Amino acid sequence: MRPGRIASVMWAGDGDERLHVFAAPSAPQGLIDQLDGLTPGAHAGSCGSAAHSGVPALVSDIETDSRWDDLRPLAQQWHLRSCWSLPLFHNDRLLGTFALSGMVSDVPTDDDILLLQFAATLVSALLHHEYQMRQSQRLTDQKSRLIDFNHMLAKVNQKIVSAESERELLQPLCDLAVRYAHLKLVLLARPDETLRFRILAASGATGYTDGLYISADPDLPEGQGTMGRTWRSEQAYFNTSFEHSEFLQPWQARARQFGLKATATLPVLRGGKMFAVLAVYHAEPDVFDGPLQDVLRELALSISRGLDRLDAQKQQNALFNNALVGVFLVQGRVIKSCNHQAAHMFGYSLDDMVGMPVRDFFASDIEYARLDKAFSKMSKSQVVQRQSMVCVRRDRQLVQCDVSGRMFTDNEGEHSVWTVLDASERETQAQRLHRIAGFREMMAELNQFSADPATMQHIS
Repeated sequence: MRPGRIASVMWAGDGDERLHVFAAPSAPQGLIDQLDGLTPGAHAGSCGSAAHSGVPALVSDIETDSRWDDLRPLAQQWHLRSCWSLPLFHNDRLLGTFALSGMVSDVPTDDDILLLQFAATLVSALLHHEYQMRQSQRLTDQKSRLIDFNHMLAKVNQKIVSAESERELLQPLCDLAVRYAHLKLVLLARPDETLRFRILAASGATGYTDGLYISADPDLPEGQGTMGRTWRSEQAYFNTSFEHSEFLQPWQARARQFGLKATATLPVLRGGKMFAVLAVYHAEPDVFDGPLQDVLRELALSISRGLDRLDAQKQQNALFNNALVGVFLVQGRVIKSCNHQAAHMFGYSLDDMVGMPVRDFFASDIEYARLDKAFSKMSKSQVVQRQSMVCVRRDRQLVQCDVSGRMFTDNEGEHSVWTVLDASERETQAQRLHRIAGFREMMAELNQFSADPATMQHIS
């Protein structure tokens, strides 16, 4: 291109507001590594200045030109004395820069300027084509990631429905997110009494969490990261670049070690209050675009709903098992589950009751036919009010029961819930009261007889 000068092209199309070395075939690799990721600025060398100002930066003496103030040690290390750089645009969008650098101080001639402009025209066309190709690939990748994330969300929601404990919920959700969304690391954490975050569940590059210190204390540097901010604000944070986020500085070296380049943190609530922070990490920068952010927010919301479901289920189980009446869950005229009171009432264990036909609890076909009518009524009105029926215990003793039922439908089909009250004692009490009432009537009549002398004389 120009004898004695190093030609270089820097690329600004990665969306991180930095310049990356696109091509520099005659430059030492060490110099390329140091320049890659350059932040444009008024004193960031010729290329950084040209990208920052949008005008050529034709520096003839690096030692004295203020545009090289931030990079002068680098220039001295590699013996650079001059650098001529032109910004490259397509319409109003910055594509990058083209530069010729030399090891001697040198003012560009008119021919040098023409050469720079000609090369810049060619390179601009090349970078614009590269930009279009990368944009096309980026759109393809975005669509693919969105499909993967939605697939992951569907799997997570399926798991939430079946989980019966916090452990069965949180760890599998992290595993599913890594497997189906191809995330590098997923974890859930909450602060302890010292405000240090403790991991509740994690999947993927879990070595990153070994000895990890993250705090929710805003007065500590380790509390200024996105996890601490999410915990305090109950807001989601999305970082396109782990490497270039100032408040992630305490963990950047560790993140490089494990290939973590983008991160997002989202609040997970339980009972309407902060419970944990969901943190996800990706191996590529700038991936959490708007649609993926929406999916991640829905993921955090699904986890919150799953935790609330577990708590509601615990409360329901407590009510179910401590009820003073027998409670049966029935599907297809077969008992799916019951509470302790129901098992005690009929003389069975809980395990024995599950899977038994409802018919086994009725003393006769006539009584079971009455229940059959109740099922028919329930299919129309969804509810059966209290009905008195004669049932039979395991020891074949008859028991008078008050039976009520309600129909409901879930993803497993139609079910019915029945409450059964042992009415035998009530019937015994009623019979006793009836006998007492009869005795009182008889005594009242005798008293009337004794009070009437004519009647007593007639009897005599």
